[in-house]
Amino acid sequence: MQKAILLLVMMLFITTCNKQPDIDQVLNLIENGEHALVMSMLERGYNSNKADSGGVSLLIMASKTGDLAIVDHLLNDNADVNHQTKKGITALMVAAKEGNVQIAEKLLNKGADLKPETSHGWSALVLAARYGDRETLTLLENYDRPILASDN
Repeated sequence: MQKAILLLVMMLFITTCNKQPDIDQVLNLIENGEHALVMSMLERGYNSNKADSGGVSLLIMASKTGDLAIVDHLLNDNADVNHQTKKGITALMVAAKEGNVQIAEKLLNKGADLKPETSHGWSALVLAARYGDRETLTLLENYDRPILASDN
């Protein structure tokens, strides 16, 4: 019940004030699966590149939760596909760790870089190998593999 009241208040605030909600609130909405509300904010022009004080962006959170529609919207709105948190984490790393292969593929197709490492030295490939699933790992391995003349 409290969650519904909070959502109602946020919707009223957004529609009447034209003021963008705090990034922490929006990240929380994404994390809690409030897809329709987040999409409404994005469609009304919410900044696709906002990040919290630790550097967690909307794209990173949507990649973590596996919300393909939000990821698509953010990528089409030119969200920074290679944005890193203060710990060096990217959306691709999160998608790889969570085994979100469709999101990982979309990020790669939009130019996500496989080279960045977290502050602990872990790349998206390492995270996929350790936590993700085989399909995500295979995608990253094949995407990173240079094309050789012998492959033709």
